[in-house]
Amino acid sequence: MVSPLDFQLVNAARQGDCQTVETLLAQGAHVNGTDLQNTSALMYASQRGHREVVQCLLLAGANVNQQRPFSGLTALMFAVAANRVEIVQDLIIAQAQINQTNDDGNTALMIAAYKGHKEIVTHLIAAGVNVYHRNKQGDTALKLAIKGDHPEVIDLLPNTKSELTHRQALVFAIRCGSLRVFRALLTSETDINIPDNEGETLLSLAASEGQTAIIQALLAAGEAVNQRDEEGETPLHYATVEGHLEAVRALLAGGANVHLANQFGDTPLILAVVQGHSEIVQELLQYGADPNRKNYGETPLTLAIANGNLAIIHTLLNGGADPNTRLPNGRTGLMKAADEGNLTLVHLLLQTGADVDLKDQTGATALMWGSHRGYVDVVKVLLEAENVNLDEKNNSGYTALSLAQYNNYPDVIELLKKAGAS
Repeated sequence: MVSPLDFQLVNAARQGDCQTVETLLAQGAHVNGTDLQNTSALMYASQRGHREVVQCLLLAGANVNQQRPFSGLTALMFAVAANRVEIVQDLIIAQAQINQTNDDGNTALMIAAYKGHKEIVTHLIAAGVNVYHRNKQGDTALKLAIKGDHPEVIDLLPNTKSELTHRQALVFAIRCGSLRVFRALLTSETDINIPDNEGETLLSLAASEGQTAIIQALLAAGEAVNQRDEEGETPLHYATVEGHLEAVRALLAGGANVHLANQFGDTPLILAVVQGHSEIVQELLQYGADPNRKNYGETPLTLAIANGNLAIIHTLLNGGADPNTRLPNGRTGLMKAADEGNLTLVHLLLQTGADVDLKDQTGATALMWGSHRGYVDVVKVLLEAENVNLDEKNNSGYTALSLAQYNNYPDVIELLKKAGAS
């Protein structure tokens, strides 16, 4: 239960009212009392930069190392986070424990490093803070400075190379998307084209992480845009698989080759289709990707049809994909659509030039498949196609009409007979 005097003390400290603070202390308010948020007067004064109040509370015996429950924050940490340099100095002189940690395992230095408070970092280091302490996630002040993208803080930290090699620091900066740090680390002596043990380059990593600005920095520094890893994949493959559209655009603008396939025969376009990244499919086609290139009998269009992705199918057809390309089982997309009753796809393929009379390995046409399944709307659309042959027979001697009769689809039978089937 918070006493009225303690509550008034905390409120006065928060507002920077030093005279009221002194009066309340004289009336018996507890100097370490807290409000309903478990925050003490010293914590508020430190956070809000009320230095006179801080000094008054310290003289009154405030516990400089008191921690707020459930967060573990101290007055020093509040002051550091708010970049209150002079108050940080006052608290250090008042014997604040500079290596004290909050509930996340972070010290005051780690907070300052992440926020980029350069002057406070300098004071804490001078006071003997442990620069190598790791929080509960395993991060040190150095890693937090990289995460916060503060190269100026990194320059202040001692012996950084004993913690991270130059390459490790570059990789960590890429993963964090820390452009300023990355640029500071990227010197003329950096060999950016050297891959890691798996053949992955810095550019490939940036591509997989979708770090567009870092990609542009690497390309400007001369990294090879089409360098392959051990599986034959280029940075464009990496960006495509992860669906990073802006990264793909940056690589394409930097000269990435859309035709290169990995060791499995997959081009970036095939990967974009498989992953369902329609905007990347569009982008790759604009840069000349081949929509009819086959890999193990599959083309981008057959893969899109197999996945049922109408948006990508439409994009591929508009980009020059052959509407009559065959799936590995010998069927065309139109036959598959008719067999599955996919009226939208039937329309789309017919509009882009699909041949209604082509046959599969069983001798069946799209009309036969639609009639065999009893899809009235599909049969109706196929009958509207020019030069549809009603009397074609499959390898077993069945026509579209005889298949409908065999399966007893009266509505389909009626449609076919009206169209002239006999």
